[in-house]
Amino acid sequence: MPKSRGNDLTFGFLGSTLALALCVGAFGCRNQPDSQSRASGKDHVPRQLSPLEQKVGRLLNYPAEALRNRSEGTVVVRVVVEGGRATSTEVIESSSHAVLDHAVLEALGKVTLSPADEGTNIIRMEFRLWH
Repeated sequence: MPKSRGNDLTFGFLGSTLALALCVGAFGCRNQPDSQSRASGKDHVPRQLSPLEQKVGRLLNYPAEALRNRSEGTVVVRVVVEGGRATSTEVIESSSHAVLDHAVLEALGKVTLSPADEGTNIIRMEFRLWH
């Protein structure tokens, strides 16, 4: 299963289906219309990712278990950064899939923080499969 970093793609083979996994903040998902846009037929306007979302995204992988189970969802996390480290993380909106929530928290634990990240940050990571 090829994997890469940054604004990149993870390919997963699910049976005979090739699934392209994209994550906002991690791999992009910036070109996928959200459910409101899909329902209304409006064109999707990509949102600007925060510097912290970009950092987390470079370390985030689509979990193999989530690929096998075709799990998708959005994880919203509150991160408090003080003194160059995350002093508090809280999932404020779960994806309804613990494996996806955990993947975001795990990536947050690995990210190198900077003074620009100080304070309370809300990050949003989306996991979507493209077939």
